[in-house]
Amino acid sequence: MPFTDSHVSLVRRLIGNYLMCGLGSVVALGLGLVLVTPGAFGSRKAHPFLQDVEQTAQALVADEVDHRGEHRQFLIEKLAAAEPVVYCAVVSAEGTYRAHSCPARIGEACDAAVPTSRSGIHRLERIENGRHVVLPIDEYWVALNSGSARFGTLLVGTHVSRDTGIIKSLADHAPVVMLLPVGILLLGGQMLRRAAGLSSKIEEQLLRISSAAPEAASAINRLPEINSTATGWNRLVACVSKQSIETALAASLAKAVGGVREQKAERVLNNLSEGIALSDHEGRILFVNRSFCTLMGIPAGRAPESTIEHLLFGDAGPASDDLRRQLNQESLPVAFEVTRGAETANGVLRVARQPLLEEGSQGSTQVWQIRDVTQQKLAEQARTDFVNSAAHELRTPLTNIKAYAETLALNEIADLDSQKDFLNIINSEATRLARFVDELLNISSLECGSLALNLQETDTLRLLNEAIEKVQPQIQQKGLEFLTLIPPKLPELVIDKDKIAASLVNLLGNAVKYTPAGGKVSVQVSVIGGELAVSVEDTGIGMSPQDLSKICQKFFRSDDPRVRDIPGSGIGLSLVREVARSHGGRLEVHSELNKGSKFTLLIPVS
Repeated sequence: MPFTDSHVSLVRRLIGNYLMCGLGSVVALGLGLVLVTPGAFGSRKAHPFLQDVEQTAQALVADEVDHRGEHRQFLIEKLAAAEPVVYCAVVSAEGTYRAHSCPARIGEACDAAVPTSRSGIHRLERIENGRHVVLPIDEYWVALNSGSARFGTLLVGTHVSRDTGIIKSLADHAPVVMLLPVGILLLGGQMLRRAAGLSSKIEEQLLRISSAAPEAASAINRLPEINSTATGWNRLVACVSKQSIETALAASLAKAVGGVREQKAERVLNNLSEGIALSDHEGRILFVNRSFCTLMGIPAGRAPESTIEHLLFGDAGPASDDLRRQLNQESLPVAFEVTRGAETANGVLRVARQPLLEEGSQGSTQVWQIRDVTQQKLAEQARTDFVNSAAHELRTPLTNIKAYAETLALNEIADLDSQKDFLNIINSEATRLARFVDELLNISSLECGSLALNLQETDTLRLLNEAIEKVQPQIQQKGLEFLTLIPPKLPELVIDKDKIAASLVNLLGNAVKYTPAGGKVSVQVSVIGGELAVSVEDTGIGMSPQDLSKICQKFFRSDDPRVRDIPGSGIGLSLVREVARSHGGRLEVHSELNKGSKFTLLIPVS
């Protein structure tokens, strides 16, 4: 086309394209009108009210079948209210009106010949005196059939303006008539935009160069080579800004690669379970990962303003001078542990610092690695306490057994009663050892989840008396006041007798051990709410609130010096609690320091 040739001037191309598009639109509009007008004047579509007519006919049939025409007049009046209905009626098979939009005409003979040979919706024309008469009213009918029998006909008279139909038909075809001219105009606009787009881009770049500094010439861009003008512009750009483009490309590539590496490294650090942080030579925090924020209890997402040493030690700083000196030596790695609170349970962090030397920097960047070792420390502490306690628990009875056995072996005691006492002591200490070993085995079973119960019906009163008898010697030896409040009749329990008996002996033995001479120990038994409650109360040394929350933990023993002087493994109450749970019960503890304790074992009554 001559109007897209780049050798033709821009003005001529724009004028030519404009005239061609306008002429094409006029021709397309004329063709559309010529093609659409005959159809608009020569065809008429059925009015939408015909759907209402068909629905009314169906309702009349249903009313005839179900209600014998009870709602016939109501349905006719409802249809008569629709546009453009002039009148409507139901004509019986004999030719009389059974319902009419004018109720006064009900029962009259129909003044029109109603077709009876076909069913459906058809348009009728009136015939008067043997010739067709054009009326302003169109009349339609619908055959009303109940099964195979016809019981009437629905007549509907409407007034539809033919001019309105023609206008509506033209309106319906307007989108088709206008679509082609509008499409031609849009195509022409695209052609004009394409013709002027290249020149507009060149003009924008020239204006930018004219209003900027001389070095801004490198900001001009290449254009698509759609014609010789664009080719010439691109050669000019290549000559002027070749070096600038190469430099910018190299810088952009370096920045992109560096950004990808930095994002990847940050994702890796954030997914580590250990806390990682970077600080400069002045201690300011440069970077922290999510685990570091979690361990230190600070909000995630940004580095805190305080230093790492302040986060670890607070305002007081390192606890020892030696650690302070090591931290001041930035070129050396440092590793230490920080306890966050007065006790190990409050948290223990293992901290390692490694210098990251950077070329050209005045100081070194420090890499901090923090790991939570609280559980490890607690396990080590529990293991140490258990070993010490177990050694004490084993040493004492073994020493007594050995001493009394050696005495008997030397035959230094000729008195038979004394020999029996020595043998009883040896037997008691051996029983104590056996009970301790059983507790260890039960604790091992609990940890493995394999503690089995040997359930059987048990005489509760006898069980309590046997447990009390086992601790009577200790009670008498310490001179304690012992009271029992046990009902004469108690329900039988389906329990593991041996484990419940061991639990009761443990509770009674603890009450006796931790109650000073001259104190009081009492046992009270009751049935409350379907549970057997066995309460062991003493006036002993009691427990502080801190110890009370940990008393049922395995291997736990109080730091109270009075407790440390009394032999114990720290596993008895833990075993009692687990035995109660395995029976569906629980262990309740109430205690006050220097006033005494009360342990209540609750077992469901089956």
